Amino acid sequence: MILEHTLTIQADIEDVYSYFVDINHLEEWIGGLLEVEVLGDGILKQGAQSKQVIEQNGMKIHFKQTVSVYEPPLTFKVDLVSKEMDIVSSYDFSAVDGGTQIKVHQAVKLKKFILKAAKKIVRGIMETTIKEDMNRLKHNIEHG
Repeated sequence: MILEHTLTIQADIEDVYSYFVDINHLEEWIGGLLEVEVLGDGILKQGAQSKQVIEQNGMKIHFKQTVSVYEPPLTFKVDLVSKEMDIVSSYDFSAVDGGTQIKVHQAVKLKKFILKAAKKIVRGIMETTIKEDMNRLKHNIEHG
């Protein structure tokens, strides 16, 4: 399942990218994020890992996240693995008219039978979640 979203934030690309990847800001814009635990040395780089717990519609999902591409301020890509699903999330940043455009691309592989059976519902929930998260990100940066 492929999910995509594009958003423009009226702020400098370096500021948007820095806020986006800052672990101290994640709970401010990622809905349902309950916990983040940095693994290893804590330096954000390709190969950096963390554990995240996200609650979505009453279901707690425990992800192990690995940064697969870290190219400030243009690209950030992570692989999220859980028992329920795997997600490859790519975020491409570009400067546009005094602001920053973010293109979100997620490739989702559902693992649990119940999620596969409810694929249309899961898709709708995930699309809504991406839009809400990105709108919170936009609001926090533009009005923070």
